[in-house]
Amino acid sequence: MKAFEFDHRLIDAYARFSRSFSTIRSDDLKSEVDRQYDAGRFWPDAMLSLNPKFLQGPTVDDLVASGDLDEATGRIFRFGSEPLRFHRHQAQSIAKAQAGQSYVVTTGTGSPARQAGRAEPVPSSFIR
Repeated sequence: MKAFEFDHRLIDAYARFSRSFSTIRSDDLKSEVDRQYDAGRFWPDAMLSLNPKFLQGPTVDDLVASGDLDEATGRIFRFGSEPLRFHRHQAQSIAKAQAGQSYVVTTGTGSPARQAGRAEPVPSSFIR
């Protein structure tokens, strides 16, 4: 299976699923919703990256100092006394989560370090 064919099939299936919750009777409203779906408003363009070299980002201490993370969160995300260093995309996802924006972080390994950008906003929001 080709990656982008899979992507298109997945998006089509999601569009059918998300539209299945309501029936729009107003022609002008249905036309606008269809236009938004056709424009890809509800999903980003596909990006395929193999064996990426992740760019280094700030440490948990840096994010605490900037106010992006709570001080207590900074005490949790450590390796002993050393602060966890995020990759740039993880720090970007934390900023988006703090701003209440939607974001998607994917990982190829499933390792805890790779998932930190996805998981970190949860304990930080509980602490705050």
